[in-house]
Amino acid sequence: MTLGSLSIAYNNATAANQFSTAILGKELNNSEEMGKELAKQIQQAPGPSLESMVNPAIGGNIDLYI
Repeated sequence: MTLGSLSIAYNNATAANQFSTAILGKELNNSEEMGKELAKQIQQAPGPSLESMVNPAIGGNIDLYI
């Protein structure tokens, strides 16, 4: 290989590396945003009431008399 072709190969490899690094950075930012949104949705989700946690049989049935 000549010096010119080595230089071109090195520049191409450097450009590809920079491109890959930029794409990975964008994916990392996207993943972080998705994680934040998921955490927000989990916090906003309704949880079981304290009574159902203490006594899970209460409120599960309705007695009807006719």
